[in-house]
Amino acid sequence: MRNFIALLGVGAIASVIPATPALAAGSIVVSGDLCAGFVPNPDGTVGAFLTTSDSHQVVKGNKLTLTCHFDIPAGLEPAKGTKADGVECVKRIDSVDYSTFDTRMVASPGGRATGTCRWSNLPPSALSVR
Repeated sequence: MRNFIALLGVGAIASVIPATPALAAGSIVVSGDLCAGFVPNPDGTVGAFLTTSDSHQVVKGNKLTLTCHFDIPAGLEPAKGTKADGVECVKRIDSVDYSTFDTRMVASPGGRATGTCRWSNLPPSALSVR
């Protein structure tokens, strides 16, 4: 994925989510209750940077699914639905980063975006819902 510069977004996220090279490459990053993501461009590359605290996790067996719901600022909505699959998703749990590429980032012209990340075979310490 193409690197991008989103000065406003980077400034906003710097205070709430630890810096990571993955974010610059177009990833979903989760720290505590905060998620960072992006609006996918029609070609699947990274568009506008987004943050949210609207997320939920589901644990089933040794699998964890995390979904983040974003509001896209006016003027940054895609003209039609867009998606990016297989981007890296990083979740920090007790100072340990867990990554997965079982992901999807979607955005709608209605101003909503959703990032979904799925991990399997996580250690029991990482499976407590936080």
